[in-house]
Amino acid sequence: MERTMTWLSSRAATLCAAAGLLLAAAPAGATLMRPLSVADLASHADVVIRGEVLRVDVVWAGTNPMPVTLVDLRVSEVLAGPPQGRRGPAPAPGQVLTLSQPGGVKDDVELDYAGRPRFQPGQETVVFLARRGAARFIPVGLAQGVFRIGPADSAGRRALTRDLDGVTFVEPAAGGGVPADLEELRRALAALPRELGATP
Repeated sequence: MERTMTWLSSRAATLCAAAGLLLAAAPAGATLMRPLSVADLASHADVVIRGEVLRVDVVWAGTNPMPVTLVDLRVSEVLAGPPQGRRGPAPAPGQVLTLSQPGGVKDDVELDYAGRPRFQPGQETVVFLARRGAARFIPVGLAQGVFRIGPADSAGRRALTRDLDGVTFVEPAAGGGVPADLEELRRALAALPRELGATP
């Protein structure tokens, strides 16, 4: 029988705090979050990439082992980030990165929480990433920093969507919300300072 763990470890809680979450009382199954603009996400990111999900795996990790999801993502385009990241070389098109995030199902044990990004092989996505190793990254802002890219419409626009099921925002989004399509996101990123401002 599958056991569901709805709590967050201290490691997961730290990542959530950096992502703009408010770990406080919320409706059952909900996660309270502060809405993050493109500028907010970029201020915590080392790089923003467009890529394709190649593989999703769940492993046991940590001092107190918990399910952790690993996502292999092949870079198609670097949308923002310096040529030489402060924590290592910036990713290049064709490179495969590994994203790590708390949560997932392993050996009939599930660790889950609203706002956890979901990935599927073959999915094309834009992700705001903070570096945690030579080729290891975490998504910034949890699901707020992961945009699924849809197919082009008749005008060539590719819509962006996010999986925010179960997330409750504690305040209205500032600055007009988030981009609706890929080109709008590119323009928003181009208007930001050239060097992204990832926090330690």
